[in-house]
Amino acid sequence: PGHRPISRSGDQDRPSSGGSQSRRFSKLSVYEAPQRPLRIPGRRPIERPATRERLYANAASSRSSTSITRKTADPRLGPTARCVSQAVRPRTASSASKSAIADCILAREASLRRLRQIADAHAEGSRLFSEVQRELIDTLLRLRQLSLEVTEGIESWRAGGLSGSGIWLDPVGENNYLLKMKEDTRWLSDSPLGEIMAFSARSDPFFVVPSARDAQIVADMGANLSLAPSNQMTATLRTTGQGPSSDDYKVVLPLTSSLLRRIRKAELVILRDSVQARVEHNSAAFAVPVVDATTPANRVGSTCTWQGPEVMADRGSASTLSSPSITTTTSKVNLGKKQSKLLATCTGVFEEVLGHVRTSVELAETFWPNLEARKRPPRPATPSGPVRLEPVRTAAASVRAVYEEYVARAQQQLVSSLEPWSVLEASLNDRSPCALEWFWLFRAGHTLSMNRPEGLTVFRLKKMSTNIGQLLHLSVTDMRIFEDAIAAVKAWMFTFLPIRSIRVTLWHTMRDGELQLDKEVEHFYKRCRFRWFQLTNHNGMRGQVLNGPRFAAPECEDGPDPVLYAELPCIEICIGQVWMRGAKHPSAIGSRRGSCASNSALAATCLHHFRTKDLSETRRLADIANASAREAAREGLIQGLLSGSLDALLVKSKPMILREDADSLEALNSPAKVAAYLARSMEANRLVMPGILCEGSCNGVELLTRGMGSSGYADAAAGLGVENLHAVIRATEPEETAFGRLFVTYDWQSVTVVDGGFEVPVHVTGQCLDHPHPIFYVATSEESTFVVIIPWEGARAQLPSDEAAVLESVRILRATKPVDVQPYGALFMESVDVRHVAKVVEIEDAAALSMPDGKALQVAEFSSLSITPGREMPGCLPREDSETCIFTVKRPFGFGLWHAAIDDLNVPLAFSFVV
Repeated sequence: PGHRPISRSGDQDRPSSGGSQSRRFSKLSVYEAPQRPLRIPGRRPIERPATRERLYANAASSRSSTSITRKTADPRLGPTARCVSQAVRPRTASSASKSAIADCILAREASLRRLRQIADAHAEGSRLFSEVQRELIDTLLRLRQLSLEVTEGIESWRAGGLSGSGIWLDPVGENNYLLKMKEDTRWLSDSPLGEIMAFSARSDPFFVVPSARDAQIVADMGANLSLAPSNQMTATLRTTGQGPSSDDYKVVLPLTSSLLRRIRKAELVILRDSVQARVEHNSAAFAVPVVDATTPANRVGSTCTWQGPEVMADRGSASTLSSPSITTTTSKVNLGKKQSKLLATCTGVFEEVLGHVRTSVELAETFWPNLEARKRPPRPATPSGPVRLEPVRTAAASVRAVYEEYVARAQQQLVSSLEPWSVLEASLNDRSPCALEWFWLFRAGHTLSMNRPEGLTVFRLKKMSTNIGQLLHLSVTDMRIFEDAIAAVKAWMFTFLPIRSIRVTLWHTMRDGELQLDKEVEHFYKRCRFRWFQLTNHNGMRGQVLNGPRFAAPECEDGPDPVLYAELPCIEICIGQVWMRGAKHPSAIGSRRGSCASNSALAATCLHHFRTKDLSETRRLADIANASAREAAREGLIQGLLSGSLDALLVKSKPMILREDADSLEALNSPAKVAAYLARSMEANRLVMPGILCEGSCNGVELLTRGMGSSGYADAAAGLGVENLHAVIRATEPEETAFGRLFVTYDWQSVTVVDGGFEVPVHVTGQCLDHPHPIFYVATSEESTFVVIIPWEGARAQLPSDEAAVLESVRILRATKPVDVQPYGALFMESVDVRHVAKVVEIEDAAALSMPDGKALQVAEFSSLSITPGREMPGCLPREDSETCIFTVKRPFGFGLWHAAIDDLNVPLAFSFVV
């Protein structure tokens, strides 16, 4: 449009301004005019729909004196027939062409594939979070625009009168493409990208929910129970630098008001096609099902859910008409980076190995006895060789002077090939398990008191998808011991670091007027089994990365590397709950009665599993009872379609939100109410409990054996009496069993080992009016997780029982407010290892947990808590004494985990008292 062809074939020669005729161009500039508009890069061609020829033309128009003849339909033919799915509208001259719609569909499918690639990259952690976030926003905006153009193009194509059936078929599935658009983005809510944006679990092809700026709008669009953050410490935690800020935690997708009006019209088009497809479904889907009352409902087999099933029907009561056909709810697992790794290690079938089974009387545990601390592997022996390592005892504030004095004596070709001082200085204040470790190098038999150091090495642990050791500096004063120094440092790192390889970067230096790699230095590393890994560039410098993997005995010639060091996390929490419902012999074992399990978050996950199955059966029966109403609704929809008034009905219709009566925060005065509240919140808001896995099956013995197959979880739960629960399940014979597991490990963000214990810095301090001590929040290696310490020494209130511990923590945390001035800068703690053996509790009031009263409900629970400073780091530089006030944490005290993913619930992920 707007461009004229140079000339057209058949044109006669035109006289020039001078009167002479121009030459006739036969081959160079004369071409035949195209039959379709000229395609200009970056612009979509506009075509007018072909005008259908009529047998009769309007006489008045044919006798018109104008040069343009307008052809109209003969009045004797009557009105033009139309498809019942289209409203009465005039034919437009701007109907989209089929080729333009096909191009938009191809571009949209490409954007969907790109969205899958972004999700995979985020799950694998192969790209930076900022890059994933930026590309996700760009892809979603483009996908929204293409979806609008496809919908508007199909509607305009229908209005052109050439659509036939009015259905644009998907080129792959041969179905209505508009209906495919309605469903092909639902996976986003359960994908790892859900950590970046608040995607809707329902149909949202134009991404309206991620564009909602108010959290209440998001809740109103897809939930019955809206939860507002009630933790008064949340804002302080998010603004102090450790926790994710509100902008980082929930990204908002831009949406203008003009685009919102287009989306509203496009949604009506998709809704109309969806209703028509539902009505035109075969009649069998609307027939009243016949159910044999003597046949029991199909028992659900073994299912695996990560915080519940993916497919959930509309959140309404059982009598709500949600679907004209009876559907079976299936379960599907879509996990994030950490959940996928945990599920991969916990699934599989394992052979059942039963040891000596105690009697049923011995299986009943009345109290939570503390077992002996789990035995940790001993520290490996220090490797020996011609060169030995000794820690640098200089404080971090004064290490620069010591470094510069040594570098003046070191071999300059080694110093210039490794990291400069600026890189080392940037990490001096790091006190995490990945902090720098500094060691002097000496020949065997020499010490720091006798001689000056003959070498220096600086390295650190780097946690990626695979833990590696990063060698930042390794130099000597005599090149004759350099190879022995590499071997000694390599042996030390493989002995005391949980790594699989060591990487070192050799930077190019100026040689003969150009940047070159020092081949002599590279040769020394290659002789110690380092190989080329990749090239890198930083700040205008070019470097070569060498990788030295850990070799086992069959793969090396000069002796194997040390055995992989077992990683010791600073915080390890292992909790398991086995819920048994509908036992045939509930009194076969002795068990104490109680209201709920100790960990409410894990109990809510297992209860949610049971509630999901019960809700599916309830809706199935409701569909049978509402068959007559569904048939009447079907007839009304058909009448609206045939009369052409369906569009008017849809415009007048308004979405309704069915809400359940939410428990007020003050009404949660029992552990059972807290667990039931969390279970309903998970169901209504599709909340995900981080670090929790729940499986259910009718075969409880096989489920328990399979669930304990993970090596890390099995090691943490060893000696807790889990193997005896097989006899409990066999004796009680429950109808169904749910096995919930919480297993998380964290490191302190900063930790300093001191005599008798360790110190961790306080991130945020709060104060509860009715508690004598401050409430401390300590940062961990995960930005979204904090450790909550509630000191209890000298408190007037009696220490609550294990069952009421979570309830008391909820009460205190909800009443805690941030203080203006931090009274303490660090906490002094001792290592803790608390282990509770498995016990069986019979739930005395199943109705309080929203469970049926007619079925017996029992739960077996075991737990393990380990708090340590982590692995020993002798090479970490000591810190100078500061005037920071330190609070000594004494027993008893409460230890909990606050996680940003469940901040709206305002309950800890785990909590227990250490006595």
